[in-house]
Amino acid sequence: MEYWVAAAVTLCSAGLGLVFSVGRVRAGQGNERLNALYLLARSAALVLLALIPLVVYSRPLLGAVTAAMLAVQLIDGGIGLYSKSRPKTAGPLFMALLHAVCLWRLAPL
Repeated sequence: MEYWVAAAVTLCSAGLGLVFSVGRVRAGQGNERLNALYLLARSAALVLLALIPLVVYSRPLLGAVTAAMLAVQLIDGGIGLYSKSRPKTAGPLFMALLHAVCLWRLAPL
């Protein structure tokens, strides 16, 4: 059960990043749009990685992807702190907490 919950949380987290980056691409112009396209490429790659554990049951792979998303969310939360935005801080840090719990539950006993 922990495996599938962790896989779902990881995929949702990566998917939110993809949705956000698509929005930035659509809204951006010039260099802002170009930067958003780079963000979109990385977000799409994370979504593809997050899909693999749904097809191939692999706790180590899921752990690695979940750890990557934990790092992404922690960094995003730090950016939210820097920008002094409560939503941009609280959302990513909450997701980071979920990823940490998932990693703890995935760890072998």
